[in-house]
Amino acid sequence: MIRKEALDMKFKKLVILLCAAMLAGTAGTSVQAKNAGDYKDVKPGDWFYPYVEDVSEAEYMTGKSTTVFAPLDNLTRAQLATVIYRIHEKPDTAYESRFPDVPNGTFYSVPVTWANTYGVITGYANGKFGPDEDITREQLATMLYRYAVKLGYDTSESGDLSAFPDAGNVSDFAKEAMEWANGAAIITGDSGKLNPQGKVNRAVGATMISRFTNLVGTSSKPAHQHEWKANYKTVTTKAAWDETVTVKAAWSEQVLVKDAWSEQVCVKEAQTVTTDYSLC
Repeated sequence: MIRKEALDMKFKKLVILLCAAMLAGTAGTSVQAKNAGDYKDVKPGDWFYPYVEDVSEAEYMTGKSTTVFAPLDNLTRAQLATVIYRIHEKPDTAYESRFPDVPNGTFYSVPVTWANTYGVITGYANGKFGPDEDITREQLATMLYRYAVKLGYDTSESGDLSAFPDAGNVSDFAKEAMEWANGAAIITGDSGKLNPQGKVNRAVGATMISRFTNLVGTSSKPAHQHEWKANYKTVTTKAAWDETVTVKAAWSEQVLVKDAWSEQVCVKEAQTVTTDYSLC
């Protein structure tokens, strides 16, 4: 007869083996990739490559796997709430049952609780949040706008939506946010239209999030508001990530400023290139 102690030992070994197998099986399924080059579906020549690289390095967005970003898949409301939660450096938050369709124990449970408490997201008239629903362009703009307000950012910039043929399709709740997002160049149009109810795929989502964080900043990083010097005269500009912007110097000469986060940059004048970084 097999002794009870032997059975217990075999059972414990079996449990240990099963746990080891589970860990081995999940070890390779991490979705975190800090380099856009790790994704097979994101190439350096793609228009969205620098934006995916940005949000990946900052760990705001992750891939569907370590090699798949899925740029053409749509972004959901739960995923955006999670992104904003990460941008805010994952504040310590206890889950609260605020929406009947946001249970405890999901990847978005705490982010949705925090974002709703912080005033970034709201639910629908039926009381639900709709975590699995694809987010629309005007919803994304609205959430980013609310977050910018919470960060104390000046949201007075306003674009003229009447320049778009579908401006009348913007929902009342999103009008102010869409005007700001357009004026701040976070939303620049979709084939000449605003397409406010259009779905946001992950490539477009990464683009808007990258533009937002580089314009507004985060809870711990200042916004990209820099003071530059050219010929010992001061020029102030707001520059988007890896974009070149043209500004006017005090004496009406144009200078080009290229800005990139945490990189040494310099002022390039119309006729000469400044090599003395103390002037930058």
